[in-house]
Amino acid sequence: MMPKEKMIGQAGEHLVCSELSANQMNCSRADESCPYDIILDYGQLAKIQVKTSNYSVSPISIKFTVSQRNSKNRCYQPGDIDLFALVWLDGKEIAWLPYDECSGWKKSIKKAEFGKYTLQRALSILKSND
Repeated sequence: MMPKEKMIGQAGEHLVCSELSANQMNCSRADESCPYDIILDYGQLAKIQVKTSNYSVSPISIKFTVSQRNSKNRCYQPGDIDLFALVWLDGKEIAWLPYDECSGWKKSIKKAEFGKYTLQRALSILKSND
């Protein structure tokens, strides 16, 4: 049987792929040896790291660990990924953040602000950085 944490992570990855597909974007889940979870083709390629959580530090926000798997202090480096997809599984919400907006190894998103971090916003930031 698969560990609970892995099942939660896979559920988050499927939710992200579902949203991308609903927006008529081509995406594929990456091999587990990659430092990212999903590769997106939106006219360019983007590496997406999915972080899934239900953990609340308070009733109004969700806390995410954005360090690399199996390491609390191993932060992602520039070039490892392009986007974070922070998934609040219970709320079925995704906050899309470019790498530069998610530095460090912890990120907290207010539940009421998930809608502010849209996929379109994140992709427009990526395009403007090219």
